[in-house]
Amino acid sequence: MENEKTPAVGIDPVAETAPPTQAPPAPPLADTQQAAKKAARRSRRKVAKALLYAALAVTALLVLAEPWLLLPIALAVVALSLQN
Repeated sequence: MENEKTPAVGIDPVAETAPPTQAPPAPPLADTQQAAKKAARRSRRKVAKALLYAALAVTALLVLAEPWLLLPIALAVVALSLQN
């Protein structure tokens, strides 16, 4: 039998009165570190894009000089597309 002094099964009176736990605040350096990582990633992408365009230009010149060189490039493009 339950009365006012004995709680029902499954109710934890401590859990109801305890304040919710919160994660500690992040240190202020986290924002600057994230910004630095973002800038590094952005510059890395720019370098990669420049290398890609340079390789594409050299490939185009080689294909204009020797059209059969298009075959290995086409196979590389197909292999890269199948990788994802």
